[in-house]
Amino acid sequence: MPGNSSHWSMRCRLAGIMLGAAFAYRAIAADEQKVALVIGNSAYAAAALINPVNDATAIAAKLRSLGFNVTLKTNVIQRDMTRSFREFGQKLAKGSVGLFYFAGYGIQAYGKNFLIPVDAEIDTEASAQSEGVDVDHVIQHMGSARLSMVILDASRSSPFEQRFRSGGGNGLAQISAPTGSLLAYAAAPGKVVPDAGRRLSIYATELLKVLNIPGLAVEDVFKQLRINVLQASNNAQVTWDASSLTGKFYFWPGSNALTVDEQLLQEEQARIKLQQEIETLRVELLKRGIGPAREESPR
Repeated sequence: MPGNSSHWSMRCRLAGIMLGAAFAYRAIAADEQKVALVIGNSAYAAAALINPVNDATAIAAKLRSLGFNVTLKTNVIQRDMTRSFREFGQKLAKGSVGLFYFAGYGIQAYGKNFLIPVDAEIDTEASAQSEGVDVDHVIQHMGSARLSMVILDASRSSPFEQRFRSGGGNGLAQISAPTGSLLAYAAAPGKVVPDAGRRLSIYATELLKVLNIPGLAVEDVFKQLRINVLQASNNAQVTWDASSLTGKFYFWPGSNALTVDEQLLQEEQARIKLQQEIETLRVELLKRGIGPAREESPR
C-alpha cells in the first residue's frame, strides 16, 4: 500500500525533525556564554561618593555566583573606561548574554547620557560630552550578544552639573533600547536620587535581593526591583527600564524555568517515550496490514 507507506514515512521524518530541533536548542542553551562588565566610581575629586565601589563589588560577586564571567573595575579614568568597553565587546561571542553595570555619576548632555570617569573635569555641557563616556559606546560594543542588559545606577545629583545647570542635575536622558536589549536606570529619566550616605545604594541593595529570587524572567526581575525600591524609599525613588528583548533569560532558573540539566533530562525522557510510542504504533499498523511494505528480494 504505497499511500500508507508514504504516510508512515512522513510521520517518522517529522518526529525526527522535531527531536533534532529540540536537542539543537538545548545544546545552544547549555553552551550559552554570559559576560559582565561592572564599574563603580567613587573617588571623584569634585565630590566623592560612598557607595558606588561597594555597589559594584557586591553586584560583581552576585553575578559571578550566577555563572557570569565578570570583569570588575573601580575608580576608573576615562581612557581605561573606553578601553574596558572595547575589551568587553571582544569577550562577547555571537549569541552570548552581555551585562553592563555602572555605579557613579551620570550626566545627560545634548540628549545623550555620559558616564563620568573619576578624572573628569566638567564645567559646561560641552565638556560633559568630551570628558564623559557615551553610554552608546558600550551598547555598540554589545552588538554581538543575543541579549544585552545595561544597568545604570547613575541618576545622582551631580556637582558637575551644578556648575552649569540650576537645580543640581537633570538625571539621565530617556533613550531607546536597541533590539535585543534592556536598559535600566536607578531613577526615572530626568530625575535624580540623592546619595544618602549608605554603604550600598537602595538600588543595588534591592537588585541583589531580586537576583536571589529563582524563576523570574529578566523583565520580571526589573519589575520586582521597581516595587522593592519604591517600598524601600517610601515612594521617593521610581526605577525605570525599557526593553526590546526578543529572547528569554533567567538569572536564576527556578520552578518556572528549569535548569539546563533538568531540561536535558526531561528532553531525553520525552525522546525515549516518543520512540516507544512510534514503535508501538508501527507494530499496531503492521498487525493491521497498513504498515510500510517489505521490500522483495530481487529474482
